[in-house]
Amino acid sequence: MKAIRRNLNDEVLDYVHTDHDLLSFVTATCHLPVDTAKKILNASFTFPATAYTTYDRAVHETQYHEPFMEIAFKLVQDAAALVGETPSSEGYWNGMGTKCIIQDKRYRKPDLMLYYEPVPTSDKRKKNPPTWVDAKCVVEFKHNPKAVRCKARPATSRSMASVPRPSSPLKGKGKRTRSDSSEDDEQKSDAESGEDYDDGDDEIGEDEDEGGEDDDKSVCEDGENRIYSNEGSKKAGSRLDGETISQDNKKARVDQSLMEGEIQLGCYALETLAATLRFWVIGILLDKKIVTACYFDRHLVVCTEIFSFSLEPQKLALVLYTINQCSPTQLGFDPHLRPWSLHTTDEITPEMMTALNRPVKDPIGSFIEYTPSEIEEVGPGEDPELPVSLRIEEVLQRPEDLISRGTLVYKVVRRLSDSSYSDEKYAYKLSWPLAKRKSEFYIVKLLKERLPEESHTHFPQFLFTVMFTSETLKLPWRDLSLELRENNHQERVLRGLLGTICKKLWEVGSAENFRTAFLDCVKCHHLAWYRGGVLHRDISEHNVMITKSDSGGVVGVLNDWDMAKLQDDKVDISTVAHHRTCSPPTMAMDLLSGICKSFYYRLDLESFFWLLVWAAVHYNLLEGTRDPCVASSLVSMTLGTEANLNRKAALTDPANDGEAYFRKHIKVKPAFKGIFEDWIIPLRKLFCHARSLSTAEDDPETLGGRITFKRFMKILTMKDDGYRTWGLPDFLKDKD
Repeated sequence: MKAIRRNLNDEVLDYVHTDHDLLSFVTATCHLPVDTAKKILNASFTFPATAYTTYDRAVHETQYHEPFMEIAFKLVQDAAALVGETPSSEGYWNGMGTKCIIQDKRYRKPDLMLYYEPVPTSDKRKKNPPTWVDAKCVVEFKHNPKAVRCKARPATSRSMASVPRPSSPLKGKGKRTRSDSSEDDEQKSDAESGEDYDDGDDEIGEDEDEGGEDDDKSVCEDGENRIYSNEGSKKAGSRLDGETISQDNKKARVDQSLMEGEIQLGCYALETLAATLRFWVIGILLDKKIVTACYFDRHLVVCTEIFSFSLEPQKLALVLYTINQCSPTQLGFDPHLRPWSLHTTDEITPEMMTALNRPVKDPIGSFIEYTPSEIEEVGPGEDPELPVSLRIEEVLQRPEDLISRGTLVYKVVRRLSDSSYSDEKYAYKLSWPLAKRKSEFYIVKLLKERLPEESHTHFPQFLFTVMFTSETLKLPWRDLSLELRENNHQERVLRGLLGTICKKLWEVGSAENFRTAFLDCVKCHHLAWYRGGVLHRDISEHNVMITKSDSGGVVGVLNDWDMAKLQDDKVDISTVAHHRTCSPPTMAMDLLSGICKSFYYRLDLESFFWLLVWAAVHYNLLEGTRDPCVASSLVSMTLGTEANLNRKAALTDPANDGEAYFRKHIKVKPAFKGIFEDWIIPLRKLFCHARSLSTAEDDPETLGGRITFKRFMKILTMKDDGYRTWGLPDFLKDKD
């Protein structure tokens, strides 16, 4: 989808390190012995004459593929013979730039993929493409004969592409714009869905007959566009207004085609990392004969110095041979993911042992296992000495971003003390939060210590957590002597968290249950801040959830506290510019505009309001489903900072006809008609009134006392004492 492609550039903008020495790159990323690498670099290599001539004369990208595979095969064979090794039997899948690999209904068309399965026949490999799980390495071709190239310079950091930062047209009050692209389609029927997310050649600057570009679309069951999901691409608003990064210490950019190729390769890296438990991935970019090898993980991107393989074939031989010889662990696959359990009582066959030498073919049915020494902390009643074994049953969420938390969630069953696996299903969440942040396990534990016991059901229930640093994972960039600074590197850790499963908000079953669950989450959110000293900062449809009470009713659960801020935590000020919280459709306007230098409670209240709007348009409460496609009236909220901000400004315009405009364009589901009149319209008035009379510069915390919990809850409960809960008689007395 275009939003993923566009936001990928914003994510990696400051975290790309270029022109790295090829020798240190291959020895650090793939652990190739230095002597072996030098031996290959000092050798002479020749190409198969016919294949090289065909490649040299190619005028379209797809004409590069077959001759390149012949060239690559010979170079790997010759390099292996030179160092006395046998090359592995894996090979390339040639998609011809037209064959799609589908993941989460996203269609990608990689040019070539080096993968782990023995190479099938030509017919089979065209009809049965590999999955992203199979990928050893992806090769992307670009054809831009008019490109002007720059000489290589010392390794440093630069922007991924020269895409202008989003402007911030709104400061506090906001300007209403009705030229937004979504509004051009406002006359469509309510049944029609939003913008076409097709991200084809027009955005890349290639002719259609060149091939090799993604459809890059997220399709619904009916072939339309997928609704926006998870926390992906939150970097859409990742710049404070006016903030710039000095270009003095950044490399002069290589031609625009190459940078677009990096974005394309980055999309494939995103899919590869999202497909399974993997720490990093390597890709190769070829612009005719100019080669760049690239390393991607959740921290940064490293690109080698560019070279011409026609002039320096030994360098291409080194890259291809190194990747060919890598074990799964050397290419970033998590060794904790296994095809069969270490605790199996079945007879271990040769086939089972062979499977350990390749990546897990499909995470579903495989096992995630940890030793007791790897467990950081366990929940109440859990045995810290019991080895952890989780069998994956389903993928609940995959990441849609690259340099970020990259949240991956599996539905799992766990091994019990009697060696059986549980009937109960659990959610196992893996993510890469900033190392400086407190863990979600710690924050929820702290809240339960500080808050009344009757509120605990509104928080997630955790069983254990694990944590791995970049050092313990031996991430390759640590050995690359990169120039890491505060503006080009954010240290992250990998955290795993097992908890009970909650249901999505659209599965509540009725409008009455929706009101109950929503109120539960608003109340416990405020309780956490006022009495617990923790501000959530990530209100979205994926974090406001439900579970069943003992009496059979619904209980609202506020999930996902890993972006939370403690009252005395100083991390907020230093990282708000780089790490916006909240999903774009529910992100507060002052965060989108960049006007806030810190995160305030009222911003989460605004996110609750936008969640109501989003839910009323997309949720089918009686059926327990969510529309698979974004409504045309709200699609701009998923398409980048400026479009998102302008759309919200139009919907909350305090002008006299603002409410009429809002009613005209926000078409709610039948079950939400009461909620629309009782909650959404009054809350819209609350925010419009506050914004029309004050700005965030005047009073950033409450907009002059106009956006507070009391005012918000008075609308939701229709009475003055609706906020008095939790058995605390003086709760909120004389407080906002």
